Amino acid sequence: MREPNYRQAFLHSWQIVAEHKILWVFGLLSACLGQWGLGHFLGGLNLASVNSLASDGDMLSFWHAVLGAGHVSGMSAIFVAWLILIVVALVVLFIFVAVVSRGALIAAVGHWFAKDGKVPTTLAWRYGVKNFWEIFFLTILARAFEAALLLLAIPVFVYHTGTTAGAFVQALYGAVTLAVGLIVEVLTIFASGYVVIDGASVPTAISRAWRLLARHVLIVLELGILLVVINCLLVIGVLLSSFVVFIPAILIWLVAVVTGWNALIGAGVTLAIILFIIILVLSAGIFNAFNTSAWMYLFIKMHRENYVGWLLNRIKSLFVRK
Repeated sequence: MREPNYRQAFLHSWQIVAEHKILWVFGLLSACLGQWGLGHFLGGLNLASVNSLASDGDMLSFWHAVLGAGHVSGMSAIFVAWLILIVVALVVLFIFVAVVSRGALIAAVGHWFAKDGKVPTTLAWRYGVKNFWEIFFLTILARAFEAALLLLAIPVFVYHTGTTAGAFVQALYGAVTLAVGLIVEVLTIFASGYVVIDGASVPTAISRAWRLLARHVLIVLELGILLVVINCLLVIGVLLSSFVVFIPAILIWLVAVVTGWNALIGAGVTLAIILFIIILVLSAGIFNAFNTSAWMYLFIKMHRENYVGWLLNRIKSLFVRK
């Protein structure tokens, strides 16, 4: 059995992302659904551990102010109702665009790898619209399962603190939760691939995704860890870039000091914030497209060939006579 070439996977993934800028848009729009792989679940697990130690006073005060504000006039009630309706409509539209963008991204990347050619943007978008409900259901199912795991993590982190035994329980639960979360994430990735690329139904896609995962557990784990490392490097790069974006602001501040135009100080701060937001948006869109491309490359390759993980190959080599 062959060993996957992760370098080739990353090179091909970067190639398609670099050549087709529309994938940045799809990646950005679908980023609100969460990043595929270990990175998304690690962030959620860390958030659960942090929030478990936080006070609920601010949230209770907020809802008390909103719901217990006393009597409201008829016009105020109508205004609030319209405001809620507009917010709900915007949320529904946002979710629709995000889910369709994820389907379009899978279609474009998957067909580019599977058929050695790009899929036109309009056709990729049609694939996303066509498979909206399937992708939406898989996403909701995965997020609901992960939310349950993270909610169960809160009492573990709350009631098992300050002792060695508590630290062991937290580490054990964290490891189990991380393993289950990775399985859920990968099943969602592969099932989405089967739905969009092969046109399978959701039950069939989940069943086939489970069989594919069972045959390539180590490969999935290896790719997940590599993408987490790349994600960490990206975060470091974004943080370092935050210093770079302040260079124009510093120059503007120097001009403000020399000329005495105090308005330039605010302009410098605004410019720095805008540049940093642009870097964040581009980074999120590009990395989400790259992340999806890497997983789809692995999905297509495992579809065609029987792979064995790099780690398992290294272990086998220790016991094979040369």
